Amino acid sequence: LELTYYAFEELNQRFRQTVQQGGGPDIILETTRLTTQLAEDGLIRDLTGLVEPAFLQQYIPGAEEAMRYHGRLYGLPESVEVLAQFYNTDLVDDPLLNLTETSVRVSSDQQFALPATFFYGYWGFEPFGGFEFDSDAKLIVNDQGLVAWLTWLQNAQNQQGVQITTSPAEAQTLFAEGEAAYFVSGPWALSRLRRELGEDRFRVAPLPAGPEGPGRPILQVRGVMVNANSDDVTTAIAVAFGKYLVTPESQTTFLETGSHVSAVVNIDLSDYPLINGFREQAKQAIVVAETSRFATVEQLGNQLFDTVLSTDIAPVEAVGAFKEAVYQALGTSDEED
Repeated sequence: LELTYYAFEELNQRFRQTVQQGGGPDIILETTRLTTQLAEDGLIRDLTGLVEPAFLQQYIPGAEEAMRYHGRLYGLPESVEVLAQFYNTDLVDDPLLNLTETSVRVSSDQQFALPATFFYGYWGFEPFGGFEFDSDAKLIVNDQGLVAWLTWLQNAQNQQGVQITTSPAEAQTLFAEGEAAYFVSGPWALSRLRRELGEDRFRVAPLPAGPEGPGRPILQVRGVMVNANSDDVTTAIAVAFGKYLVTPESQTTFLETGSHVSAVVNIDLSDYPLINGFREQAKQAIVVAETSRFATVEQLGNQLFDTVLSTDIAPVEAVGAFKEAVYQALGTSDEED
C-alpha cells in the first residue's frame, strides 16, 4: 500500500491528469468539493449499483446526498466537514443563539471574529431568506438571503467588537489569542485552538440563527471515490474499503486524531463534545452541488463579499453586478435570466 499526500489543488490536478491519461490511483479520499466536478467530467465511477440502500441509512442526513451527482452515487461518505460556532468559556458563558444578540453581547471585551468569504458566509443565506443557484440552468434563482445577509454584515461591521474579515486566518488568530469570544470555523481549526488556547477554554455550538431560521452552512463530506479507469474487481475492493472505514473500529481510530467528525449516526461522540458539536451542526447543513459552475459562482462571490465589506456600495446593487458577472462567465443568455 502506497500513501502519498498532496495539497488540495495539486491533488485535484494530478488526479485529473493521470485519469485522463488512462492511469491514476484506484481510490481518492477527498471531500465533495471534488466529487461533483470529477463526476461531471467522467473521472470517477458511478457506484450506485454497488452499494445496498440499507447500508446508506447509517449516515447523518445529507451525507449520502452530498456524494451524488444527478441522483447517482459517486462516493461512500466517511466523515463530514462543516462550519460551526466556537466560543471562549473564559470570556462568555454561552454561545450566540441568534444574530440579534450581537448588539448586546458583543463588545470590545467580547469580540465576534467572523470570516466572510462566499464559503465562510454561506451559512447566513438561509436564515435571511435563502440563496439558490441552478447549475444546470446557470441561473441564480433566489438571491433574497444573499442581499439581506450582506446588508446585515455591512451594518454589523460598524459595531464595536464585531470583527468581520475576508481572511479566515485572521479571524482564527483573534480567537486563538483569546481576543475574540465568538468565532466561526470548521474542525480544521481544532488543532491550533487546542494548542494555543487550550481545549478546556472553548466549546463548539450551532451557528447563530437569523430572522428566518437557524444558520445553515454548506455540508462537505469526505469519502471514498473510485477512478473511472478501475476495473470491476478493483472497484468492488474499493467499495469494501469504503465500507470498512465506517465500521466502529475504524471510526474509533479516526476519532483519536481529534478533528475527525464521523458521518455515521450510531458512532457515540459523548466523550468528544467538540467533535459532537460539529456533527450536530451538520444535521442543519445544506447540501450544495459544488459543480464547476458553482466554483465560478464561489470565486465571483468572494469578490462580492470583499466589495460590500470594503466599500459603501448598496448590497442590492452589488448583488446585481455579481449576477451579471456570473451570467457572463457562464454564458447564460438573456432569455434564460
